[in-house]
Amino acid sequence: MSTNRRPTARPGRSGRSTGRSAGRPSGTRRTAASASHPARSGNPAVRAAATAAARTPARRELERASRPALTRLAALPRWLLLLVTLAVVAAGVVLPGGWGAAALVLLAVFLGWLLALSWPVLGRAQRALRLVTVWLVLGAAAWKAFGT
Repeated sequence: MSTNRRPTARPGRSGRSTGRSAGRPSGTRRTAASASHPARSGNPAVRAAATAAARTPARRELERASRPALTRLAALPRWLLLLVTLAVVAAGVVLPGGWGAAALVLLAVFLGWLLALSWPVLGRAQRALRLVTVWLVLGAAAWKAFGT
């Protein structure tokens, strides 16, 4: 038996057309509605470039002012941001009254800032989920400050 065998080609990757559209999983069909609208890119940079022409001056100013902070956040290890977020949540839950509420409001402001920056590239479901998250954190802060 020879050890110098050529690798076998994967199905559908032989260079010949298989009759399916590239990038669409097998077994899915393109409907009339989706045929007129191209698939939404999963790359945020591609989607951001598509919305660049629609930016308002206020949006450009928010992005410009946020760039240094985002650069610093991107340089941090991901686990550190998660750890700090969990610590703020824990402080909001454990600390009494106004102190706990202040920690939760701080978290809601941070999440709202990230939501505002990512808004143009998010789909409806992602926007809704992130809005609900911000409102739940604000509700928890209000309950902590004014609740029993």
